Amino acid sequence: MDHTTFIITGASQGMGASMAAIAAQKGVQVVLVARDQAALEKEAQQIVQNGGSARVVAGDISQHEVCRKAVSQAMESFGRIDAVINNAAIIGPILPVADLPLEEWMHTLEVNLLGPVMLCREAIPYLRQTCGRVVNVSSGVAFVSIPAGSAYCVSKAALNHFSRVLSAEEPSITVVAINPGGMDTQMMADVREKGQGVKPFEEFHRYFVDRYEQGQLLSPDVSALATVTLALAAPHEMTGEYIDFQDEKGQKMVQECAAILAHKNADPI
Repeated sequence: MDHTTFIITGASQGMGASMAAIAAQKGVQVVLVARDQAALEKEAQQIVQNGGSARVVAGDISQHEVCRKAVSQAMESFGRIDAVINNAAIIGPILPVADLPLEEWMHTLEVNLLGPVMLCREAIPYLRQTCGRVVNVSSGVAFVSIPAGSAYCVSKAALNHFSRVLSAEEPSITVVAINPGGMDTQMMADVREKGQGVKPFEEFHRYFVDRYEQGQLLSPDVSALATVTLALAAPHEMTGEYIDFQDEKGQKMVQECAAILAHKNADPI
């Protein structure tokens, strides 16, 4: 896997940090993007200490300049881009549409949808050269009408369709959207905190709290490994797919990619 390069957003914590570490362990050069520069530097330092290669770009993915900088950093440092993993996202305020400030609604879309669009747009010329991959981290809520969760739900539904459209436009690039499943991350902690006492959200708040208290949330490492596996080995036949790590079809797809990757690792690359 020498010279393989990933751009990973939301890489300062949770699944993003896990993906960065796992990818680096597999020999991937990584460009890490997130708002928290100190956390990114710490992640990168750990990767380098373990023999890997990492660069950091601190900034909000909703800003076009940050997307441009991530791509230029990858090309200047490593000379290629093999995969973009759009993982960065925010939950936004948990409020009914009538009470949610318009600027908050728009910012959620800017981070969760326009950020991936802008980063892909910048990276497409280089992904074409490597027949690379885009993995968009979506969510099961793209298919569920959650009261007081409109901006997040809509942003993930739109991200799924963006993945399908991009896959139709770019025949040399493999594009997938994934549902990594409910994980024990800061975002889930934010849902439990922000959703408390919001009347339309009561039923779902109880559901999320129960899953946490009953230990049903996944470790981010589990979904991170599956995501990195797809970014490394998803065959082009999967392009345009939505892959749910929680169902049998999704698990089978990840296993198939793992088998492809194991075969590649058996031979010189």
